[in-house]
Amino acid sequence: MYSFPEEGKAVKEILEEIYAMRKGDPSTEEGTILGTMITTPHDLAIKVMEVYAASTLSDPYIFENAYKIEREVISMISDLLGGSDIVGSFTSGGSEANMLGAYMLRKISGKKYVIAPKTAHFSFIKAENLGIIRLKFAEVDEKLRVVPESVERLIDDDTAGIIGVAVNTDAGTVDPIEELAEIAQQYDLHIYVDAALGGLLLPFMKILGRKIPRFDFSLERVVGIGVDPHKFGLVPPPAGMFLFREWLSDKIAFEAPYYIGGKQFTLTSTRPAWPPIAFWAVINALGKRGFVRLTEKCLRVTSYARKRIEEEGFEVPIEPETIIVNIRVKNPRKVAMDLKRKHGISIGFSQRLSSLRLVVMPHVNEEAIERLLTSLKKVLDERE
Repeated sequence: MYSFPEEGKAVKEILEEIYAMRKGDPSTEEGTILGTMITTPHDLAIKVMEVYAASTLSDPYIFENAYKIEREVISMISDLLGGSDIVGSFTSGGSEANMLGAYMLRKISGKKYVIAPKTAHFSFIKAENLGIIRLKFAEVDEKLRVVPESVERLIDDDTAGIIGVAVNTDAGTVDPIEELAEIAQQYDLHIYVDAALGGLLLPFMKILGRKIPRFDFSLERVVGIGVDPHKFGLVPPPAGMFLFREWLSDKIAFEAPYYIGGKQFTLTSTRPAWPPIAFWAVINALGKRGFVRLTEKCLRVTSYARKRIEEEGFEVPIEPETIIVNIRVKNPRKVAMDLKRKHGISIGFSQRLSSLRLVVMPHVNEEAIERLLTSLKKVLDERE
């Protein structure tokens, strides 16, 4: 139990406590954070946070320049994702965007049952628990991509829409969104795509010549996409985006009666202004070529990781399609906990694949891969 302090402390003393606490947690710079989809933010993004710390996007008529930048960023990312007449808002992250996407499908159709892959992010389950939608789960294939035939079998008169995932959390694979769009066209349904990671990765992979299935607004039946700048956009968390076709605006708006703007499109009302401006700064600092180079580096390290994992005698259960590599182990949750507790390495795991899950974000390099493999062998040797 902590009590509210009677007197304040000196700033220097407080900062010393904070710095000491920070040293006890891992950092991306150390190369020990290998299982999450955050990375080291761009220096410009951190500076923007300070400049816009006391600004919000609650009402576009208060901080008009900040709102203008948000519109500009949304337009740029919509263009990257094959869209025109696309609008949207920055959100607290992919979970909020996914909840809004589920809500959108319900509002368009007037129905409540949404079909999602079994690999869909747990934020959709949160949406169901909050009463926003009801879920029906479609089967996935051996690469954890949704099976279109399974989706079609679940469609009935109560179906509100379909959810697709562009880079799923477990395997880093992409659902066949184009095939889902054909089914949606046949049954007059719409699709929301969770592209929290893929939205800022797949377009640049395509520029590099990788074969990327269509997943974006170039498909007419895709009406909304969630994207996370705090993943591959080099922006500190939380920073997400909920993008949707403009014709939906009136259908999904929330009334905000005491703001001049009058309407909002997010669950949170008081939205910080710094995320879109930080992302705008990063986009302008790197340009398309900079993001392509960043993507190329991550793909190179991914290939290196896969090669070294197999050389050390471990199984990679699914061929990496993006920047996620799995390492087959028994009791992956326990192994991940031992790696953190004994070696200070944080890595994800997949119960579906019985594997550790390595996410090769921009801060992950070959040295980090070698450190992981050395520590993993020690952990497994200790268990025998």
